[in-house]
Amino acid sequence: MKLHQVTDGELSILQVLWKREEATTREITSDIHEEVTDPKMASVQKLIERLEAKGCVERDRSERAHRFSSLGQLRAVPPKSTAGPWQTGFVMVLSCPW
Repeated sequence: MKLHQVTDGELSILQVLWKREEATTREITSDIHEEVTDPKMASVQKLIERLEAKGCVERDRSERAHRFSSLGQLRAVPPKSTAGPWQTGFVMVLSCPW
């Protein structure tokens, strides 16, 4: 199991997926933004691709509109696991199967 630091944008997508269990890009964009526009959907799609590359999001291609689901769990770890000893508190990371 790998640990990945989570950006705010990635976290917002994961929160939607944890709430819905699975969703399309349009559904995720709609939950995050008040208005769905092409640029906003493109930004969400890029973040989904990053999460997919990390092995933290799974894509179902069986329908025209691909559906996404989370494979990861958010965990708090001591900062020495992810950075130098100068940090205090905990760091939020995404724990993914690969």
